[in-house]
Amino acid sequence: MKNAIIVHGVYESREEFLDQKYTEINGWKEWLQFELNHKDIPTQMPQMPKRYIGGMNFDEWVNVFKQFVISSDTILIGHSAGGGFLLKYLSLHPEIHFKQLVLVAPWIDKERYAGDFFNFKLDSELKDRLNKFDLFYSTDDDDYILESVKDICDVYKNIKIHKSDNNGHFDGDMYKEILEVIEK
Repeated sequence: MKNAIIVHGVYESREEFLDQKYTEINGWKEWLQFELNHKDIPTQMPQMPKRYIGGMNFDEWVNVFKQFVISSDTILIGHSAGGGFLLKYLSLHPEIHFKQLVLVAPWIDKERYAGDFFNFKLDSELKDRLNKFDLFYSTDDDDYILESVKDICDVYKNIKIHKSDNNGHFDGDMYKEILEVIEK
């Protein structure tokens, strides 16, 4: 049965995380979850623990993530650090086969701002374990995101790139394109 899992990103600090407002939480990822659920694609968005730089712990995120079913019909969607988490998790688990990977402004943290959270090597054979691989980014995002996008594209040739010029860290309405990519 087709399903989707959306993995969110992180905040810059614990203070920023604690200061979040409901309106900030209710954004494009929640909209996408709602839309997919209404199109009969059960969609989950796990709330990862300590979702801020300095608190992130890969093993804690794995303990939450592994509670969700990933099958050959699963669509995995990761935003920012959530995209980096998915790449690391999937690189460490070559036995996992799934339908589609959608990365949105992915961050793999070569500078190790998040400590060892992203300490891994991209699995160059990952693309062989899925049907579709889409990457969304904006040219006006932060340099560390653009570097991550370049590194990902260097390893994964022939993925579908969706580029925009004015969506920053994906705060614009480009998210509607994700739904279209998933529906095809």
